[in-house]
Amino acid sequence: MSKGQGTPSLVLEALEKQCLHVFMITNPINAIMARMIIDHFGLTSENVICISLRAADTSLVGGETIQPDSFLTDRILMKFFSCSGPGIRLRKLLRRKGRPYVVYTSWMYPEAEAVIDSRLCQGYSYIEEGQQTYYQAKEFSAENNRWATRKLKIMSGSVDHYFRDDYQACIGLSDESFPLLQVDKKFIVRDFQGVKALYTPQLLGMTDIGLMPSPQRVPEGSLENIAKQFVSEMPDGGVVKLHPGYNVHSHMKEKFIEEIEKVSEGKIICCPDTVNLELEMMYEPKVFIGARSSVSRYSEIFGSEFRIIEFDGYIPPNN
Repeated sequence: MSKGQGTPSLVLEALEKQCLHVFMITNPINAIMARMIIDHFGLTSENVICISLRAADTSLVGGETIQPDSFLTDRILMKFFSCSGPGIRLRKLLRRKGRPYVVYTSWMYPEAEAVIDSRLCQGYSYIEEGQQTYYQAKEFSAENNRWATRKLKIMSGSVDHYFRDDYQACIGLSDESFPLLQVDKKFIVRDFQGVKALYTPQLLGMTDIGLMPSPQRVPEGSLENIAKQFVSEMPDGGVVKLHPGYNVHSHMKEKFIEEIEKVSEGKIICCPDTVNLELEMMYEPKVFIGARSSVSRYSEIFGSEFRIIEFDGYIPPNN
């Protein structure tokens, strides 16, 4: 595939040097972006490594897939030293491959910071992941701003500590992506046909979809009431899509699935984690019901409807 004018230098140089392209996937939008980047720039599967974080589905991406294990010691490392155990192990794994690589990540979270902090890493790009991509977020300096310094600022509501300033590119789906990052480093991909062809829709005929907020935004004691809210707002035959964070908080996932099936008498169920809502919209308009999220933005792009409801106990984001 020929590379058009404006191709990010990061990608051009990586192709010339036969670098590995390491995609860090945390959610469905990341997976879509990775596949579109692979198709657009003609990356070959033997040069692609896909890292699945939070048990994110990576079936769209292809290439070698790595899902790092989680250990008790990881919590200790993060709590006392602000270090990512999985990130350190991923960096060692990539080092053993002995090849230079470039990284694609949605922001500078701890695992990305660890993987990028290697002499084999030739650079990195930010890629779209959802609502956070559209924050009015300024860059932060790469000097003296590691995760230990930034995490409390992010937890207090700052949006200016996600995007480190030594990136080579930022790749998004629309001109509004990464609004305050450097325009000359921005690249937009728009052709969805390749990724659509790789996806088999699972919700055809199921037009009403409830969106469960992330586990950090709903108290565990509110799960029963939230299930009742979905049942009152949705017709029979609807489905609820759980946030990927419930793959980490599995006890909350199991409890909510039990509650929604009990309250609805089995007429509303949770759909599989492999369902990609953005791709489902390409096949059929949907009606989404939930708290405002990135899906509300993409529903506008793909011609679907989004209805906002107030969840019991819901903790809204600061941004």
